[in-house]
Order: sequence, then structure tokens, then C-alpha cells
Amino acid sequence: MTWEYLDTEPFQARFGIVHSYLRDKVWDKTIVDLNCGHAAPLVDYIPYGFSLFYANDINLDDEISYGNGRVILERIMDEKVPERLEEILDRLDVLVLLGHATGNEQESDMALGVWGSLLVKWKPSILIHEAASSFSDLIAKTEDMTRLLDYQIDLRMRLIIEPDDGFVRSRVFTFYRG
Repeated sequence: MTWEYLDTEPFQARFGIVHSYLRDKVWDKTIVDLNCGHAAPLVDYIPYGFSLFYANDINLDDEISYGNGRVILERIMDEKVPERLEEILDRLDVLVLLGHATGNEQESDMALGVWGSLLVKWKPSILIHEAASSFSDLIAKTEDMTRLLDYQIDLRMRLIIEPDDGFVRSRVFTFYRG
């Protein structure tokens, strides 16, 4: 599949960056990982103490719930997530969208719209967005949307996974606070 490179060891560094940022920020927080990838790898990197971790992707290996319902992984399309979250959440504190891309059959063109609707409805206090730097237009649209909704950039960083190919190996992380 087009995104299999994200499962390779060099790209696991992305999750370490998210872990470092969240390490003292997730106690008793509800986290949503939108369009999480087939194995929801981020859940293994989230610091201990969150109240609920929800992730969706149409390519999930398995739909499961574990940890007394504290971790829920569902095989549903992005556009179904807002309705589903209405059923299971009372709040959303951290919204994550890693590997955001468009233009191929494995990626949801709805992710940005769903991101926006979740911001408007839930007003999470922390947002994490990551994409290949080659998707600069997508990064800019995401930034414009979050700023319109009064979010401020807390941290922006670039991760270059050597050898840099100028496309997928150069990643841009943006961490927002609301």
C-alpha cells in the first residue's frame, strides 16, 4: 500500500516526538487519533494516564477495545467519526492527525473537513498535525483553519529521515494550543 513506508523503523521516530510533547499533558485526557493507520501505532507511545484513546482508520488490522474500554480502535471512515464520537465521548482534549495526505485511494480526502468539524464541536485544548513537507498546501490549509478557530502554534518542527528524498522523508509537525 502507498503508506507502508510509515510502518518502517525510521518513521517510528514520529511517535517518539508526539510522546515527548505529550509526556506531561495527557493525565486524565481524552485523545482522538484521526485516520490512525492500520495498526494504530500511536497508542503504544502515548504516556500513561489518559482517560480514553480513540482511533479510526478504514485499514485497521482489527477493531478492538481494551483496557476496560480506555482504548478503542475502530474500522470506520473519517466522515463517520464525528457521529461516533457523539455516542462515546463526553469531551475531546487532544486531537491528533499524523501522516495527513491526499491524492491516493488509501487517504481520506475528508480528513481536513472532519478535523475542522471536531475542532468546532469539541474545542480540544491540544492539536497535533503531521504531514510530509511536500504537502505544504495541506499544511497551510490546516494552519489557516486552526488559527481561524483561535488556536495558537505552540511548537513547529521538521523531522528529516535520512536519506532525505524531499518528499515523504521530510515531515512537518505542528502542535497547537487552544
